[in-house]
Formats: sequence, C-alpha cells, structure tokens
Amino acid sequence: MTDLETAASRDLLAWIGRVTVSAWTQYTTRSGGRVVADRGLTYLVGSHPTPIIINTVFRTDAAVAPSDVFARSRAFYRSIGHGFALLTSDYSDQDLNTAAEAAGWQMAIELPVMVCRSVLPDLPLPPGASVRRADPLRDSVPFRAVVRDGFASDGDEIAAVETVFSSSAALDAQDTIGVIASIDGVDAAAALVNVIDGMGYVGWVGTVPEYRRRGLGDAVSRAATNAGFELGARIVALEASPMGLPLYAKMGYETLAIDRIWLPPAD
Repeated sequence: MTDLETAASRDLLAWIGRVTVSAWTQYTTRSGGRVVADRGLTYLVGSHPTPIIINTVFRTDAAVAPSDVFARSRAFYRSIGHGFALLTSDYSDQDLNTAAEAAGWQMAIELPVMVCRSVLPDLPLPPGASVRRADPLRDSVPFRAVVRDGFASDGDEIAAVETVFSSSAALDAQDTIGVIASIDGVDAAAALVNVIDGMGYVGWVGTVPEYRRRGLGDAVSRAATNAGFELGARIVALEASPMGLPLYAKMGYETLAIDRIWLPPAD
C-alpha cells in the first residue's frame, strides 16, 4: 500500500491542500486583492493581473467536472482582464491533470509537496553570514528586494513578488515570520512561513544568484521551518521548486505528492 492509499496520508494531504489555498489567499488579500468562492471553485484575484500565485483558481469540490473548471475559470478571469493559473494536486485532481493535458493547457511546473515533522537542528552558518527575523517595518523593502532577485525568474514572477510584498502587510501578522540571511553585511537570501490551522507553510524562498551555493538557502529554510514550529505548528509543509528539492530532502523534508501549475491555452 502506497502512502497515498493510507487514510492518515490522505487526511494530511487534504490538510496541506486547505492550508495552501489559505496561504495563497493571504498573499493575495494582504496585498490588496480579493478571493471569490463560487460553486466549488475558489478564485484569487490579485491587485496586479500577473498569473503567478495571486491570480490562481483552485477546485475545492472534487465533484466539479474538469470541463466546468476550464470553462468557468477562463470566463471569470477573461471578464476582469487578468491572466491566471490553475493549481492541481495529484492526490485529488488526477482527472483535472489528465483533462488539462488533453485540452492543451500548459503545465508550467511540477511542485513536490513536502513536509517536515519536527524541529530541525541548528547548523553552523557559512563564514560571514547571519540570519535575522524580518522586522515588518524596517525590513519590508530589503525582504522584497531579496525575494525579487532570488525567487523571481521572469517578468510575471517579478510582478507577483512586487505585489505581494508591496507593503509591510505581508510580514506584519502574528502568524507570519520572514527571515533574511546576510553575508558580509549584504542581504542575500530570504524565506517566509505562515502558520495556518496548525500547519506551517514555507514559501518565497530565494537566494540572490551571486550568493548561491554558500548554504544561505539552507539557513533561511531551516530558520523559517523552525519559526513555524515556534509559532505552534504541528507540522511544516512547502511546495518545492526543482532547485530546492534536493536541499529540502537533505534537511529532512519528505515528499508526499506533486502539485502542478497549469496555464490555459491561448484563445
């Protein structure tokens, strides 16, 4: 019997799915966007039209047919002039994945869903490095700059970062901690953790390119993970990028499933 076939794993994956929707909703609403729930679909509507994260549709009722998901989501975002993406999970949306591929949707990326079940041990920092918790007022601008340069890889991702972290609201909440790693006094890596419904959700992990391969990604990911447990999380989850997957696995995260981001075919 595989992990996905056990009741405990199904419950955990469903929990992660709910927290993911909530985390992305927080990213959207704290930056001036809104959320629309309609007949088994949840639409995030960002204050910028980029399709990255802040304009995403989730199927929240598995009974909604793929053809209905596709038609309704395209009509909704077309009506407001925004790009959008569809996030699916292989434990609940296999039919959507199959139908999206058949209908010509573009799979933008596969994101391994990973969990950490306990506090991670502290490791020595690289020479000249330090890690601090981001102060919502003093550090909102440097945090945004590091995430923009270390996480974003194209114009749409830059727009998402600039929107989500356009003010201190993204960091200024009791359930949220941002961490920044500096080396030789230069801010070079960052990560964020939100604690929602007893689960920590780590995101926006990035290292400025010229400072990669120095252990800073590990430092901020480890600090954000442990901050989640400090805030009361019973478990910490994330969706790994291909670049981050080996790092998280080495840290002690385990892969449970795969999420996929799909972009609609051109009209």
